[in-house]
Order: sequence, then structure tokens, then C-alpha cells
Amino acid sequence: NDKDLDTAIRLYVNGRKSNHIIEEFEDLLNSKHREHDIDVFLRKNPEIFSETNFCEDLIIQPFLEGSSEYNKRPDFILKPIVPTINAKIVELKKITAQTIKNESKAADFSSNVKDAINQIRNYQNYFDDKANRDKFQLKFNAKVFKPTARLIIGRDYGDLSIEKILHLKDDYLTHKIEILSYSELLNIIKKNVGFLR
Repeated sequence: NDKDLDTAIRLYVNGRKSNHIIEEFEDLLNSKHREHDIDVFLRKNPEIFSETNFCEDLIIQPFLEGSSEYNKRPDFILKPIVPTINAKIVELKKITAQTIKNESKAADFSSNVKDAINQIRNYQNYFDDKANRDKFQLKFNAKVFKPTARLIIGRDYGDLSIEKILHLKDDYLTHKIEILSYSELLNIIKKNVGFLR
């Protein structure tokens, strides 16, 4: 019937769009494009962060009003469909940023990663204050409490083993912060393409 045909057409069109987004993002990562080009692309296509229909709305660079400690803008805040799921902060850093220092038994995340983590924790701490939460909700119509976070930084982790990478990442899961390289983000987008349709 007409309804089924409309649904099939919509899925086909959205599927083509999703595939185009993946191809464009992959081309950007594999070329010598400037950091600015990747940043512009991600801001133009914020739906790639809306994995598994988690996100009802995406707030781009909201200004966190408050003391000078917090007068900053996270790149994105994902507002969940279900109010009992934590909102998520997404922070983008340079693809050229070094992620690992000392690729040996004593390997650790670089200062680039650790500085970004501290920045994210400041964002998370901002929402511990009820006055800040109320102010944010009034301005953006989004209730944010104990937000989780995703940091996207660097192309990869060099030659570090999977076990070591997971060990390093695990240290930050207690703060509800997930660390991803741009290569990992691309793989996640490819896996979730069905959810973007």
C-alpha cells in the first residue's frame, strides 16, 4: 500500500544519506584535509552521535554560564529520549593529537588526552550544582544530571596492544568518560548505520 511504499522510500533515501556521510567522513580522515574541515563536517552532521536512537536532541556548543571556571562551551550535549538515561557530553579534539606517550610497558595517555579529560570533568562538575542545572534547563529545555561523556581525539593509539589500550581507558570509566580515536568513531558509525536510517 501507499504507506508501505512511503516507508520504503524514506528508508532508501535515509540509507543513501547515511552511506554518503560515512564515505565523506572516511575520505576526510584519509586525506590531508585541515582539522577545520573535519570539525565543520562533524558539526554539520551531528546525527552521527545519535547512536541507537539514544538521542532525542543534540545541543551544539551550549554556553555554561557561571563562574570563570565554567565559562566554556562543550562541543555537544546529547539529550536522551528517556529521562532516566544520563545526558552525554561529546568533546572533539584534534585528529593529529598524540594520544599515547612512551609506547612501552609504561605507556600512558598523553598530556593532550589528560588535559581534555580534565576539561570534561569540569563540565561534568558544573552539573553537580543544582543552580547550574536549573539555569541550563531553563535555557536549553534539557535536564542534565550526572552526565556521561565521550572524548574523541587522535587518529589511533600507535602500536599499543588492545589489552593495554583497554586498561588505560578503564581508568576513566569510573568518571563515566569514554575515550575514542577518530578511527574508532568511524568504525562505530559504520556499525550503527542501520540506526541512522
